[in-house]
Amino acid sequence: MSEFAKLVEGVEHFEATLMQDSPSDVEGAFFQRVESIYKRLANEKSEAWLSHADALMVQLQNAMLEFDAFSDHFSHRCLGPKATDQEIAKHEAYIDKQLAKQRLASLVQGGLSGHGGAALAVDMPAQLWLHARTVASLAQAYGFTLENPLETVYAVRILYLANLPAVLKGNEWRRLFAEIEAHEEGQPLYSTREEILTTDILIPLLLELLKVRMMSSISKRPKAGGVFVAASVGGVCNYRRAKQVTQCARCFYQKRWIRNAWTQKG
Repeated sequence: MSEFAKLVEGVEHFEATLMQDSPSDVEGAFFQRVESIYKRLANEKSEAWLSHADALMVQLQNAMLEFDAFSDHFSHRCLGPKATDQEIAKHEAYIDKQLAKQRLASLVQGGLSGHGGAALAVDMPAQLWLHARTVASLAQAYGFTLENPLETVYAVRILYLANLPAVLKGNEWRRLFAEIEAHEEGQPLYSTREEILTTDILIPLLLELLKVRMMSSISKRPKAGGVFVAASVGGVCNYRRAKQVTQCARCFYQKRWIRNAWTQKG
């Protein structure tokens, strides 16, 4: 099997997994609980929260431009649309090594947060920074520059998608590629829903807050080993989240690179 065919097969397998995910009984109950909590919020408060969150995502877009300009991880390893099988193989092997380093960085960062205090307080911002840097680097690796405002929006959207619960990712993936296809067919402006974030993001945020609260409680226990347990929980959770982000973002840009390569081959 050619390296190009392996890329296609990998993306197709990833997409099939996204579309097949269905909520378990526990997940279904949890989603209903989150929805009921959200409905208890006044509409004005909920809309205000989402507007502030959208403003944060706009700032993240600006930060991604900085990552795109100064990140040297993948900038010299851009995969051209006419790459040979040998070039594809070398490129993917290099990406594997770099993403392994980034997942390790998330593991260490999560472990440090287990000590509590300031390290735990900055856990979520630190994760967001690492993940945004990874997405920006992957965009570079497959030939998409974030100097293009539209590409910056796509990068933020894929970061948002990667942090959704598995059962919600499939619909967001289809929606995102439908918007990309509309733009490629001549849509001159970015056209999508007005807000970047939706209430679906409350689910991973609640889980993240639950993790932080649990780690804080464990690290404060007087018994020996409390900090070690908290560090282990933080490290494992952050590593798994980083793995989800890298896999989702990589397949996103791989699929777009494949589409460009097919177009070039005509």
